[in-house]
Amino acid sequence: MVPDMAARCVITNSTRRRTPERVAKAVIDYLVTRADVDPERIGLHGSSMGGYSGPRCATIEKRIKAVAVWSGAYDLVDDIFDNYPPIQERLRWLMGAKDLKTPAKRSKSLRSSAERTKSNAPCSSAIASTTG
Repeated sequence: MVPDMAARCVITNSTRRRTPERVAKAVIDYLVTRADVDPERIGLHGSSMGGYSGPRCATIEKRIKAVAVWSGAYDLVDDIFDNYPPIQERLRWLMGAKDLKTPAKRSKSLRSSAERTKSNAPCSSAIASTTG
């Protein structure tokens, strides 16, 4: 479980750190020291923003054997930011952006980078062959 850092950010007037992987590593480092934890059966559940950070943690931390997510946005800008203006300022703050234009620019840049490397992804052909 990766704790939500939003309250800390509000209290300290800082932006959310983009390092949930470091928190997951520290939690798992602790879990594997416990006699009542099977290190081969460690799973992670993420809800809301955890639906975004959970899979990120699992891609870095190989000791996570299963991930279950609920309500994670694939693309914060396309899925939420552009379609729900009342939350734009909050998301801008969570993304660490200086203004409301930056999240869209950042998302577009990441999306084009992902599209360029998509064909090189090791599982892209496997996914295509099972779905098509």
